[in-house]
Amino acid sequence: MSENSAKIGLGTMKKGASRELERMIKNHPVLHQRTEGSEIYRRIAGRIPPTGPIKTTYSDNIMLVGDVAGQTKPTTGGGVILGGIGGKIAGEVAAEAIRAEDYSRKFLKRYQKRWRSEMSRNLWLQRRVRLYMNNLSDKQMNSFFNVLEKKGLLADIEKHGDVDDQGKLAIRLLLTLQLYPFYLRTFPSLMRALFGK
Repeated sequence: MSENSAKIGLGTMKKGASRELERMIKNHPVLHQRTEGSEIYRRIAGRIPPTGPIKTTYSDNIMLVGDVAGQTKPTTGGGVILGGIGGKIAGEVAAEAIRAEDYSRKFLKRYQKRWRSEMSRNLWLQRRVRLYMNNLSDKQMNSFFNVLEKKGLLADIEKHGDVDDQGKLAIRLLLTLQLYPFYLRTFPSLMRALFGK
């Protein structure tokens, strides 16, 4: 990249992400102005599962890690750190399998047990946040962030939030009394998120 080039990306849950990105560049006043007359050199697209881990991440001779295992944050789709944790655990289990000369499903099951012990709670909480956000309208989302800002909670989030362990932040926000009026207004969405799949 140079001063005359830029990467432009879009994360969306809608189908046709490439078309959505083109629509955004065309209709967003700043993006449209900044990209007018520009040329597209390369397009890259990929799916990231925001639904949380898949049921089984091991079998005979195989362990699944990262995006393919669903080791991604349901809140943002990020997963570099989580994939790294999964990869480290898979590497340790692979070394054990080599020493034991056992690559069976039964032996490799320990991989899933270990990474779930490390990540499951965080991913489950993030999934609840994602489900809640999905059930809110744009107007409600804007209202939520306005409340966070007015109550001085954004600074608190920046101070105490952990980008890779967002589950702790989710609990902190759920227990924040200043947000209860908003939670009451969006109670059906909150209940669907807490008790949905």
